[in-house]
Amino acid sequence: MNKAVKILVIEHNAEDISFIQRVFSLDKGIKSELIFAERIAQALDLLKSNDFDLIMLNLALPDLSGIRIFEEILDKYTELPVIILSNPADEAIALEAVRKGAQDYIIKSETDFYPIKRIINCSIERNRLRINMAQLSITDELTKLYNRRGFFIMTQQQLALARRLCQPVGFFFIDIDGMKDINDFWGHHQGDQALIDVSKILRESCRATDVIGRIGGDEFAISFIKEMNCIENIENRIRNKIELHNKSRLQKHMLSVSIGCYCINVQGCVDIQRALAEADKIMYLEKNRKKCLYRRISNQS
Repeated sequence: MNKAVKILVIEHNAEDISFIQRVFSLDKGIKSELIFAERIAQALDLLKSNDFDLIMLNLALPDLSGIRIFEEILDKYTELPVIILSNPADEAIALEAVRKGAQDYIIKSETDFYPIKRIINCSIERNRLRINMAQLSITDELTKLYNRRGFFIMTQQQLALARRLCQPVGFFFIDIDGMKDINDFWGHHQGDQALIDVSKILRESCRATDVIGRIGGDEFAISFIKEMNCIENIENRIRNKIELHNKSRLQKHMLSVSIGCYCINVQGCVDIQRALAEADKIMYLEKNRKKCLYRRISNQS
């Protein structure tokens, strides 16, 4: 590793702290910056104000002990790799922590620099791969928006935040008009480009806190915490940007979307699928109005 690995060591035993400092003082291929915390409360404060690459955690601290310490860390910092510092008598608890998500564990009385170097390097790399794989599993490959699974996962987190804020949540259901015609007349490459263009417009139209997903072939959804005028603002931005896109004539085809919106109170049990279905119904009212208008214009001509 080229840059120094910033490690939070959560350990209260003076001899073990001295040993860890001595081991990491040896310059043998791993640069490190160690920050120590002797209590879980102190560690949580440090985690709020620092960007760490790794946590080394003793599961027996003065203010908390056992697997609960690891669960306390994991609950708030799921993306940080954790290595458990264990005594031989506590190896079973260390193994339980690994089963729950810790990257590895070290038996303090049986280690030296080389195992620690290997364990740290492997733990950081495994964690990086885990995060990348997790991101891939919830991301739509073409548009880079959340896929259906990712949209539901991220919306659940948004619902929890909305409950704390005592705010309702809204859902947009968005469908590209005439997608079959684009594919049939201009080819599937242009159909893919239409999906990419709409995705870009949705990203530019939404706030950073809004969740945007491609949940079907040409179907998109947005979930958002409802604030004053945000529904009108988001919808107007989407329609204005589509109009500007069409005026720019960057593509051979014209873009058009139908939009439905549905809002819910989140204090009770929320069925995201049902909320989307309601927004979908409202979206189809617009789509049908467009079809009727097109038929009238065609008949008159």
